[in-house]
Amino acid sequence: MDAVDLAGELLAHGRRRAAAEGLRGVRFVQADATTWEDHPYDVVQCVHGVFFLPDMDASASRLTGLLAPGGRLVVTAWAQGAMEGFGRLFAEAVARVRETPTAAPAGKQAASRIDTEDELAATSLIGAGTRS
Repeated sequence: MDAVDLAGELLAHGRRRAAAEGLRGVRFVQADATTWEDHPYDVVQCVHGVFFLPDMDASASRLTGLLAPGGRLVVTAWAQGAMEGFGRLFAEAVARVRETPTAAPAGKQAASRIDTEDELAATSLIGAGTRS
């Protein structure tokens, strides 16, 4: 199992948690998921971050390409309005890790495209996560 993220601190936290839980077999890799090449995977999971990828649709399609036949792409999204309170701070943290200028609502526009079931169903992400 691979945990891939740009944020070294997040990966260090994951390593500590995995050690505390006695989890073995997790490889923590600091890398850009949009260029990650190791595969095939049975599951590719993106937790609260698919909307921060440079092009959500293209990146989700690319992540699907890492799947083994029958594999699943799993994404989690924020509920409608959930990002309003701290979205700017979250975007600043992402920009700091990416070492790019803060593009405050870069993820907000993408996140708002998938913050209800109907909106998520209307995107290319639905169906992209199954590979036969």
